[in-house]
Amino acid sequence: MLKKLIKNEFKENYKEMLMLFGLSFGIFVFLGVILRLEAYKLMTIMLTLGVGICFAIEIFVIININRSFNKRIFSKEGYLTFSLPVRMRDLLFAKYLTNIIWIIASYIVLIINIFILFIIAGDVGFEFFEIEIENIGVALVAATYYFVLILLSIILLLTIVIIILCILNAGKIKKHKVLIGILLFYGSSTLFNIFFTFNIVPFDIRFLDGAIKFVRVEIGFFEGSTLNYMLFNVLAIIGGLFLVKHLMEKKIELE
Repeated sequence: MLKKLIKNEFKENYKEMLMLFGLSFGIFVFLGVILRLEAYKLMTIMLTLGVGICFAIEIFVIININRSFNKRIFSKEGYLTFSLPVRMRDLLFAKYLTNIIWIIASYIVLIINIFILFIIAGDVGFEFFEIEIENIGVALVAATYYFVLILLSIILLLTIVIIILCILNAGKIKKHKVLIGILLFYGSSTLFNIFFTFNIVPFDIRFLDGAIKFVRVEIGFFEGSTLNYMLFNVLAIIGGLFLVKHLMEKKIELE
């Protein structure tokens, strides 16, 4: 049943995602050709299209997350969803997994597009964007590290949104759900920022002068260790998933 859940989640939107990925690929290839030919009159148009398609992919991912959770669980469709002979943890796992895979895929496609752009454009591309890479190996490690950091932040954000949706649909809140949801979101974000300031991991990884360095850092409200941040993200995600499972099994009241 878990495989069927995951398959159905992918079938809901794979055509739109593949179309957006293919369109982005074509735009970046054309952008690389324009750079190679130094046809700078078309650069503004193609750069605008490149940035636009990247935003379009991310917006569609957000829309799909809302559709996957809010529409199919907390609306009238929730009656059908909860009537399926599946365990709640399998249902949540399928939805989390598919949405996370689309998030990862969107970043991988962006990286591939940029990589192809610079392969086609060659040195002209590096000169145009004023990019200097001292050590390709370190640059790849840094890109992977920050990709994981961003991914954890997105998963935590997704978890917070689902927790808020569960609270809003627990039957206690009848009016002003949108306003209360916004207040809960900013309140929880502030609370997590306070937690992130606790100095559990006072060391950080820095990518400086083409090398990887471990340095000791001071933790503040607006600055600190990315390792510390990643640890709190993992702990918050695990705790949040248990809370979501409990709320969905015990507290949800569909309208």
